[in-house]
Amino acid sequence: MVRITVYPNVFQRLRNGAKIESHGPSGYSSIMVGDGDSRFPPTMRLKKKSEFAYVFRKGVTWKGSLFSLHVHLRTEDVPLPNDGPRLGMVVPRRVGSAVQRNRIKRKIREVFRRMASSLPDVDLVIRPNATCLEASEALITRSLGKAVKVALESVKERT
Repeated sequence: MVRITVYPNVFQRLRNGAKIESHGPSGYSSIMVGDGDSRFPPTMRLKKKSEFAYVFRKGVTWKGSLFSLHVHLRTEDVPLPNDGPRLGMVVPRRVGSAVQRNRIKRKIREVFRRMASSLPDVDLVIRPNATCLEASEALITRSLGKAVKVALESVKERT
């Protein structure tokens, strides 16, 4: 989603179903372009240290060339909410600068957001490597899809 600021008395042609939001009496407006639900909501995030620790302790680990993946399949006996897949990321400083680490996180979040509808109630913690910096979004998508599939199969075999 892209937000474009529109100044007073400036007419622009609206494309792609853009919406205009007014921001008070100043007359400044914003145009929202894109679908309205392209955010990464808090319900899809692992936030607490205890949630990360639970996934590390109880989950299955898969290691690939781009990242390590820790997967925990939530069931009724687990004291965590069962409201869809959730993602947590641990990006160490050795991967790169803060800008590079945030770029990796944005790529992975977007890939996860797109594939979340096809995932069961699962908690994922991803630890990207430095090689993830140069990887395209398509490569991350393929690698994450493969990793989740293999990890879920091994979780189901364990239970």
